Amino acid sequence: MDDKSSMTPLLHGYKDVEGAPEAGQPTEPSPAPHGCDPVARKRKRRRILFHFFTLLAVVSLVTFHSRRSSRRCHKGRLAGKGNWEMDHGDEDHDHGYIVPPGVVLEKCTTWDGNDVDAAFWPPPHRGPGHHEEPTTSSAAFTVPVDKKLFFLSTGSLASGSFKLTQAEDRTGNDVNTKVDITTYDNGDSKFHDHILGLVRVCTISKEHDESAAGVGIFTPRWRWRGGGDPHRHWRSPHFDVAVELPRALSSDLASSDPLSISSFTTHLPAFTHDVQLPADGVTFKNLALTSTNAHIDAASIVAQNLTIITSNGAIKGEFTTSDKLVLATSNAGIDATLSLYGSDSDKATTAFLSTNNGHIVAATSLLSGSEESGGKFNVTATTSNAKVGLTFPQAPVKSTLKLSTHTSNGGVDVSLHPTYEGSYLLTSSATQNLRVIADENEADPEGRGRKRIVNNKFATKGFVKGETYWESKDEKEDYWGSALLTTSNAHVTLKFEGQEDSE
Repeated sequence: MDDKSSMTPLLHGYKDVEGAPEAGQPTEPSPAPHGCDPVARKRKRRRILFHFFTLLAVVSLVTFHSRRSSRRCHKGRLAGKGNWEMDHGDEDHDHGYIVPPGVVLEKCTTWDGNDVDAAFWPPPHRGPGHHEEPTTSSAAFTVPVDKKLFFLSTGSLASGSFKLTQAEDRTGNDVNTKVDITTYDNGDSKFHDHILGLVRVCTISKEHDESAAGVGIFTPRWRWRGGGDPHRHWRSPHFDVAVELPRALSSDLASSDPLSISSFTTHLPAFTHDVQLPADGVTFKNLALTSTNAHIDAASIVAQNLTIITSNGAIKGEFTTSDKLVLATSNAGIDATLSLYGSDSDKATTAFLSTNNGHIVAATSLLSGSEESGGKFNVTATTSNAKVGLTFPQAPVKSTLKLSTHTSNGGVDVSLHPTYEGSYLLTSSATQNLRVIADENEADPEGRGRKRIVNNKFATKGFVKGETYWESKDEKEDYWGSALLTTSNAHVTLKFEGQEDSE
């Protein structure tokens, strides 16, 4: 360019170049002010960044190895691709297993055969064609029967069965608990020992309740880190928990008094429950059995307050209560025989049955513990996409029943005892399928030769409302009850029929 004033220096610290240098005469830069050398400044910045990123890499590496080391005993590979890593949520970091708040581990089995509560025995013969040989280890504990008994499990590897029985002739204060753990090695002789290293079975207590005692199963909570199907090459261990109650506290086996237990609870997800107690052998003040993805069966349970909750598993059995009963599941049915004992007070004995996508079938006997009162009873049954079938084989004279049933896409069939007097309401979107049926030959439960009156006060499409009573009633009695039966897309049938003699 001819205009030198318009030229801009290419680099700070260098003279403007007026033109191309002559051959053999290199252009020499003028010296930069002290501390302002741009090359030196750039090199300094590079050195600072290099040291910073080097330090960052070292810190990251140390942190990684520190965490890896701290989790080393909680991490392992289980025959297959990928690995399982423990979820460090709310954990007891002393042993790395998830322990519910307030629960104290008293004594844990060592699984080494040196402890009196641990033993090994050879696996049973499985015959040809079985590639997975089972191996079983056992731990046994005793807890006092006069404690608030509780049994629980945590972690992803805990599943199996729970069985509650009563000894025929053993007396004393001990509740015997045996826990079997069975693994399938798939040809790996060390697999069983590896699983035992991940499992803790312990006697447990509670921090702020000295009256509580029980047994817990603790396994890690694993997160699959990818790399294939985690269950392709191995099976989870199976736990069998057997709890045996004594026949009596004293040596007097001739006594007809049942064993009394103040509190008995389980929190065992993915454990089936099988209660095999004699009808008059044990009474509980409070009993709660809780599981998930498993059924709960009971030959006989007698409890003042009784709660049974599971999911994706059926509930079956005979249940007796004098206060409150709850049976709840999902995606499965409920088949129950209920005995509800009323009291002299105004408080009602209640039964609540709930599920969805499963039927409810129950025979409920209403029983009075007093000659002066028939008792008050509330019964609720609710489900969806399935039927409800209820019968009431027994009910005292002048007892009060408040009944509520609800479902959808399933029929409702209810048969009330002859002692029932009160209102009824039937609703359904299936408008032609509402029926109230009375037996003309139904016997007067008081033996006075009266006839039952069934009065449909209001009936229209999908709706029937009325009341029933024994004739010679001038006005509604205080003990009259109510029955609400509702569904959609299905029938509703209410029957008043003679059944067993009332109490």
